Amino acid sequence: MLRYLVRRLLVALPVLLGVTLLSYAIISLAPGDPVDLLIDPNMSAHDIEQMRIRLGLDKPWPVRYAKWLGELARGNLGYSYLTGRPVAERIAERVGPTLSLTLSAFLLTYLVAIPVGVIAATRQYSWIDYLTSFFALAGNSIPTFFLGLAMIYVFSLKLDLFPTGGSATLGGPGGWLDRLHHLVLPAVVLSTTGMGRTMRFVRSAMLEVTRQDFIRTAWAKGLSRRAVIYKHALRNALIPVVTLLGLELPTLIGGAVITESVFGWPGMGRLTIEAISQRDYPVIMALNLLTALMVLAGQLLTDLLYALVDPRIRYS
Repeated sequence: MLRYLVRRLLVALPVLLGVTLLSYAIISLAPGDPVDLLIDPNMSAHDIEQMRIRLGLDKPWPVRYAKWLGELARGNLGYSYLTGRPVAERIAERVGPTLSLTLSAFLLTYLVAIPVGVIAATRQYSWIDYLTSFFALAGNSIPTFFLGLAMIYVFSLKLDLFPTGGSATLGGPGGWLDRLHHLVLPAVVLSTTGMGRTMRFVRSAMLEVTRQDFIRTAWAKGLSRRAVIYKHALRNALIPVVTLLGLELPTLIGGAVITESVFGWPGMGRLTIEAISQRDYPVIMALNLLTALMVLAGQLLTDLLYALVDPRIRYS
């Protein structure tokens, strides 16, 4: 197992290098200049050029990328063009809210989708199955931004059950209950798409497994319904679902950008939108790198879960 982990980490290094190179090239070749957002109307052409030199924007992008890569190797993510603060500090302020949102959405997705998918499979073509299929299709079809705005309108403005945005009440008592109250709507919105997709996936996997010979043998032995469904069928049905788990993490990270913007959630997704609109290259690069690391970590976690779900799988 240790040899396998080392091999996967070595493979991840060129992948990260390729991601950063492609990201830097796209950012640098995009129209616009960060200096355009920083100049003062009273600044002369000489002052503007000096600012470009100070930020290193006078050099070709491959040279700037090589310099950025060298600083990254020393653990330095650079400084924000807009605020002058270290990029690591700006991201550190946003990591906590984003992790709380994505992990909540992740847990909500699987805590709801797996049991509902099992129930739909064991009651195929019943009203429960049809209702599950309807919600799964709706969850996959409704755009995240529209669902977020609709839930704000219904549950915040009309019913006054949840706040419209933010992560805490201004001037309020604070505490984890207040944060949880603000977290409910964004977490539900972020988990909706993955929840619908996972429901259908679990249902299909369960239907396929329950038709296998070993399930018929389990029924013939007189095992209880609970033992057959949850001990034998579900464990084997989770093997393909684990693959979906690894693909869900990038979806959650991408969806967090929209969800955080709709709900004013102070996380990395909202920081990404701000950095792109302000052409803050160091912040954008650091966020891309962190996102790539999270995606690779999710894929590695998926491979390790294979061995946990299926004892036949061994890594050497």
